[in-house]
Amino acid sequence: MLDIELCVQKVPKSVRIYYRHVNQGERDQIAEMQVAGENYHATIPADYTNTKYPIEYYFELKKGPESATLYPSFNPELTN
Repeated sequence: MLDIELCVQKVPKSVRIYYRHVNQGERDQIAEMQVAGENYHATIPADYTNTKYPIEYYFELKKGPESATLYPSFNPELTN
């Protein structure tokens, strides 16, 4: 299993983690992160981490029902 922790300065309404194997043939898995103060926690299951492919992940921080941002976000050229 892989434990992930995200530390934030401004506490959002909710945080999701999106993750998948880096083989371009899979859709993202999505999990709600659990809040503990200014930190958010999630665990990627052990059976999912037992792979030859690396795992990539990013976060969706929701400020409200119509306001969300990705972290890490894209640069102005959308090349990262």
